[in-house]
Amino acid sequence: MDFQGREGEDALAEAVERVLAKIQAKYDESGIADKPFVIVKADAGTYGMGVMSVKSSDEVRGLNRKNRNKMAKVKEGLEVSEVIVQEGVIPMKP
Repeated sequence: MDFQGREGEDALAEAVERVLAKIQAKYDESGIADKPFVIVKADAGTYGMGVMSVKSSDEVRGLNRKNRNKMAKVKEGLEVSEVIVQEGVIPMKP
């Protein structure tokens, strides 16, 4: 994954789409009305950097330069080469 060079962007968008579809199917099965989201994060220790919340694959394809730069590097200037797409968790309502 190269955020600045936009290499791997389509593969990431497809992965986001697949995970969102699986989550939506589970939400439908469970009667959850909320819209699913995923967390895309750097695979090598993020320290809170290189993390973004995404609700559609279009958000990955439409990253502006500022957000691409934010995702491209993590702590100590290490470049991001791999990312994890993880289900976002909706907080419980009291």
